[in-house]
Amino acid sequence: MRCQIPPLTLEETRAYIRTRLRIGGARDLGLFADSAVDRIAAYSGGIPRLINTVCDHCLLFGYADQKRRIDRHIVNQAIEYLEEGTRPPKKGRDLRGSRARLLVRWSLGTFVVTLASAVAALALKSNAATLSLVQSVRQLLLP
Repeated sequence: MRCQIPPLTLEETRAYIRTRLRIGGARDLGLFADSAVDRIAAYSGGIPRLINTVCDHCLLFGYADQKRRIDRHIVNQAIEYLEEGTRPPKKGRDLRGSRARLLVRWSLGTFVVTLASAVAALALKSNAATLSLVQSVRQLLLP
């Protein structure tokens, strides 16, 4: 069996929030300001599960800030909190940082391969001085 709930309109979102507040036992069904409901409806796209999540976070932020009414500012805080960690990295500084890290990794890898090649070449020349050098390098590389 399948069920599909179409996205709620702005007015349906407003009524949905008021109904959820009433069922939850709220004394003030106008707890969410009109501007807050507008922002919730726009952000959620009318999806009830997302409306519930945003409203829940709004109530937590409002309680923490000791607010009696949920305004647009609190909704924006809740949305920002929900989106934390889901945003793509900013262009510019973060991208340059990842390029720098890639360059460092590549340079370090190249250095290690070069050093290992030199040590292997020296190891092929079997004399006592080379053997002690190889052992010294091995002690530096291995803990």
